Amino acid sequence: MQWLAEFSAFQASLMLAALAAGYGWGIVHFRSLRIVADLLVAGNMRAIALQIARLAVLLGLFLVMSQAGALVLISGAIGLILARARVLSKDVTMP
Repeated sequence: MQWLAEFSAFQASLMLAALAAGYGWGIVHFRSLRIVADLLVAGNMRAIALQIARLAVLLGLFLVMSQAGALVLISGAIGLILARARVLSKDVTMP
């Protein structure tokens, strides 16, 4: 219960910001995955650079979040997962 005593409005606002940032970048991240896949199928090697850039931004975002604590990092990861679910649900096509 000690963590509850240390929880503050500032921590809650950081968690909310991380959730929004994770969700926002998640939408961009998972939508750009189709672009990377299409470029790879076409034989365009720029897809590798784009994939590295996508992962580098995601890593940087999570590194910044981790500096604020575990709860902030988890909030960002939840935002990313929610964005993934949204992008994948809109991208489902039946053959």
